[in-house]
Amino acid sequence: MFVGVEQIEARPALLAECPEVYSTVMLDKPPTLAVLNERVGSAIKTIGFLGVVVVAAAVGVGVFLNIRGVEHGERLSKIEGKLEGIAKNLDRLLDRQAKNAFTVPGQSPEDIEAAVARLRVRNITVNFDDIHRASAVLVKNPDQRSWGVLMQLAAYRSVVNSTITEARQNIVQTIGPGDHGKWFQGKPGEWTLIVDQTLTLDAKDQYELPHLNDATGHPASVYQYIIFKNCHIIYHGGEVTLVKVFFDNCTFDIQHSDIGERFAESILSPAPFATFFAPG
Repeated sequence: MFVGVEQIEARPALLAECPEVYSTVMLDKPPTLAVLNERVGSAIKTIGFLGVVVVAAAVGVGVFLNIRGVEHGERLSKIEGKLEGIAKNLDRLLDRQAKNAFTVPGQSPEDIEAAVARLRVRNITVNFDDIHRASAVLVKNPDQRSWGVLMQLAAYRSVVNSTITEARQNIVQTIGPGDHGKWFQGKPGEWTLIVDQTLTLDAKDQYELPHLNDATGHPASVYQYIIFKNCHIIYHGGEVTLVKVFFDNCTFDIQHSDIGERFAESILSPAPFATFFAPG
């Protein structure tokens, strides 16, 4: 296409009307390599400055967030400290309430059961008089629920037994789980330790297992100067004699009867050793 002289001369005026496309700088400076280098350098400086600004802003944000994070952590620590204090106060309150179940009259079997469970979990002991007082309430109630709670209370009493000095006697004989047919008998100053067994104290014959034998080879019914430790004790209300018998961390299955009530009272009495006699 042919372009006339008038069109060429009119081009600067046309370009001046479009400053957004061609600036006066470009009209003054032809687009040589030096000019391009100058422009690129200016652009790099501008971008570099903006980069420094961005980095500084990022660092500032990071410092701000870090400060906020530290403050947040300190607040969480204070909250955790307060929650721990509240939990400890609540534990002390519940512990006191559990102890009161043994001393405050009018407690229900459910109250005593909850108190026993709480004290066992928290490894808290109460004195024997308070345990005996609570047991008297349960023995008076003929229902099976109260009797079940009484068995739990007897087990708790034997746990308390393990903490007193009477649990440490002069042991001269130990009978373990594999010694069911072994003869035993303690005497003053020389105790027999029966450990980790399930035993029926009033077995009627050799076929009623598990039991221990006496010197004649018959099922034992007389227990003198014995420490039962970690045992499950079964009593059906038959003939049995206990003389200075100590129960250490044992559980019990006692028949609910008049004789069974007497047996339970003997092991829940304030005395550390149980003494009991039931004729055949």
